[in-house]
Amino acid sequence: MRLPDGSDLGRIWYYRDITDRKQTEQALQARESQYRDLVETSNSVILRCDPDGKARFINDYGQRFFGFSADELIGRSITETIVPQIETTGRDLRQLMADYAQQPEQYSLYENENVCKNGDRVWMSWTNKPIFDSDGNLIEILSFGTDATERKQAQLALQKSEAQLQAILNNANASIFVKDLEGCYTFANRALAEEFNVQPEEIIGKTDYEFLPFDLAEIYSANDRKALDAGTAIKINETTPHRDGDSTFVTVKFPLFDLEGNTYATCSISTDISDRVCAETALCNSKLRYRSIFQNSQVGIGRSCFKQNGLFLGANQRCAEILGHRSATELIDKRFALKYYVNPDDRQHLINELEQQGEVPDFEVKLRRIDGLIVWALISLKVNVEATCTDFVLTDISERKRSPVNAPRQARPSHNLNLAMGAPTVVTLFFDREFKYFDPVP
Repeated sequence: MRLPDGSDLGRIWYYRDITDRKQTEQALQARESQYRDLVETSNSVILRCDPDGKARFINDYGQRFFGFSADELIGRSITETIVPQIETTGRDLRQLMADYAQQPEQYSLYENENVCKNGDRVWMSWTNKPIFDSDGNLIEILSFGTDATERKQAQLALQKSEAQLQAILNNANASIFVKDLEGCYTFANRALAEEFNVQPEEIIGKTDYEFLPFDLAEIYSANDRKALDAGTAIKINETTPHRDGDSTFVTVKFPLFDLEGNTYATCSISTDISDRVCAETALCNSKLRYRSIFQNSQVGIGRSCFKQNGLFLGANQRCAEILGHRSATELIDKRFALKYYVNPDDRQHLINELEQQGEVPDFEVKLRRIDGLIVWALISLKVNVEATCTDFVLTDISERKRSPVNAPRQARPSHNLNLAMGAPTVVTLFFDREFKYFDPVP
């Protein structure tokens, strides 16, 4: 204080207790130090950006993770450093950053691809928090990122595997489907959808009763239960009626188990064998029709291993009769060839011709029947390469040989008969011992 003349009168001192403020400042400094340590020692990327996507801060872990120093990042747009402009999925991340500034609430949790300084692509799972000023304007984006690369790669690999499996199942030439324990479809491939004349997604959640007649649905459901009860795969034939006829399927059904070994579904793989069934039926009918023709033909028909002493592999009844046997069974698996030739040179001639030409047409030969009677025969032979044997047609021409006056007139029908039933066609196709096939001349 001063007197009017300007001299000092004295001083007044004012004191205020600021202990609380100092303690608060010290506590704040300690807390900031703790937060700084937490940020810098965190195993997550901590990033702060302005609304334009320019980095304001990145912690030490983030610098090490991406390979950039703080100086290389601060002040630069993250789309120039740690965020690729275009993701490998094709997504435009520049547009994503622009959208974030407009709708930050849509991106609170987000996954996207990032890029390291060395060019490596990594997947990050980001937790983003927008920071607003007192007027509600976006002033900063605080982001916490964790490495999700392994999980994302596993997820992408799984998606690829599932897509591959789906493609295989949808292009399989079989109806493949899965039903839960209540009989509801949980999976159906394209083949089954075509069978039901619907789209695959229209099958899911439905049962056989919604696609098939009740009686047939009951049968299919019973077959599912058989597989569940068996606890293993079963193979059955199933038939589905259609307007243009029934379809026959060979079906393999088996239960599916969870990790604890509990059954949770039934899988079925059904292959349409309708064409095969029709072919087998037609073949069976053909066998029945032509077995009689084969057995009752007036021409001897046979098959033998000609070079192996004439082992007979098959013969019809007429062949046996020409050679003096009561039935064809007396010939099968027997070697009589050397006994039949009156002139052994004839057999050697036939063997030579077969070796050179592969066939011998209309060769007249004198044969000795098993009962000793001499007969004349017209024989045609052809090597069956596929069956590694020789097929032959044998005609008794004894009457013609005994009536030389009628020979020219009778020889032609015999020759024509051989051409029609032997030479290149019937000889190679006529029979085997069990009569497995027959391809007649059209």
